[in-house]
Amino acid sequence: MSVQPAASPPFAGAVVTGGGSGIGRALVRELLARGVPVLAAALREEELAALRDEVDGPLATCAVDLTHEGAVDELLAASERAGVEVDLLVNCAGVGLFGEHVDLDRGAVRRMIAVNAAALADLCGVVGARMRARGRGTILNVASTASFQPLPRLAAYAATKHFVAALSEALAQELAPYGVRVSVLHPGTTRTPFIAGAGIVAAPGVQGVARLVERVAMEPADVAAAAIAGLLRGDRRIVPGLGNRVHDLLRRVVPGAVLARVFARASRPR
Repeated sequence: MSVQPAASPPFAGAVVTGGGSGIGRALVRELLARGVPVLAAALREEELAALRDEVDGPLATCAVDLTHEGAVDELLAASERAGVEVDLLVNCAGVGLFGEHVDLDRGAVRRMIAVNAAALADLCGVVGARMRARGRGTILNVASTASFQPLPRLAAYAATKHFVAALSEALAQELAPYGVRVSVLHPGTTRTPFIAGAGIVAAPGVQGVARLVERVAMEPADVAAAAIAGLLRGDRRIVPGLGNRVHDLLRRVVPGAVLARVFARASRPR
């Protein structure tokens, strides 16, 4: 009986931002299970410590605030020290804010834009240039189904995800001639700390929306598995879950203004 050799990892190494919780944490676990060395980055060291305790495999971690000047250089230096080649960059760090835009804390809005959009664009630029120079590499940017239409009471958050989607699809065209692939992941509602972190659960009068969101939410592990499967197929756009794919089709035939009015009514405090 012949013995088949073990399959080689699909990537030489990966850096995953937002790797301490939610979808990012699930992506770290999925990559480690496939034998990929990973540097997981997150804001909170306690999340990374818990991750180190629960997983096996070649994992390094870096606690970093991506809103700080020099954070991208700090993160890439950490990957070099750990010996993790950035063959796959996963930009999954993100935060959300729920509420009327004019009522939101200005500093919190600026921080959200810095994490969701500015840091992601900076990492894509620096790492994308390195990948282009060596003629290979993959970037996965995590957007959201929130990018499919304007979202009242998640206005700035949805706008950052529009940015992520547009940047990713343009970069895919720019870098393809150099052997670098760029994909964008559009998860819908997922059972992560995001809902509570965005303030949806605590918002007066919208607990019913939060309960509905929880009922239709996907598990982070399922989103992560779909994301890696999509990368291995070479998909540029990855929309996990049947409900999210129906949403993707719906927004192609229903004007965004109509969908925005529907969401505005559903999320209006009562």
